[in-house]
Amino acid sequence: MTKTHLSLLTVLAWFSLTLLVGVAHADQQLASAYSIKPSDVAVPDDVPLGEYRRIIRPYKNWTLICDENLKQKQRICNVSQSIVDASGAVAFSWSLAATAGGTPMMIVRVPATVGKDQPVRFSFGKDGAAIIVKTADCDQRICIGMLPVDGRLKAYVDKGVTSEVFYVALPPAMPGRDPSSVAAHLQTVTVQAPLEGLSAALAGI
Repeated sequence: MTKTHLSLLTVLAWFSLTLLVGVAHADQQLASAYSIKPSDVAVPDDVPLGEYRRIIRPYKNWTLICDENLKQKQRICNVSQSIVDASGAVAFSWSLAATAGGTPMMIVRVPATVGKDQPVRFSFGKDGAAIIVKTADCDQRICIGMLPVDGRLKAYVDKGVTSEVFYVALPPAMPGRDPSSVAAHLQTVTVQAPLEGLSAALAGI
């Protein structure tokens, strides 16, 4: 074999090795651009994978969601309803759940622009005075209030009446609630939140 042939083989071998290294590097870059999407269900740290189950059952106007720890044979359920605006953003939502002591409670959620310690009004037509719930806590997305499920509200649930929900919010870009300028930027929001279907959802628990 001549020196020319040896040199040519050396060049070809070097080129092939360079090409393989380049392909491997490209594969690594391609692989790093993708990852496995985590489950939409957040499994508690103390529950083994495969031992946690979520069951979602749609009802009229309401959705029943039950999370079950199969190992401990424990189940926690809530019934929720969300009202969205024309853009699909959630304008109001509430969930019927139970406190640690077993007391039923409506968890009320409104946009964070409503602010903390602000009123959310629930009216039920001509049937009694409006119920006022104040927001107790807020994060960057929502403010939360608690509406006790008393005898009056239970009667509304049984009848399947529609609640008119009213609150006042500021535009997202409006910082704080300066009394000198807040009035010009207030946005009043009124939504219809039907209780019809809630009784059927509760019966499914």
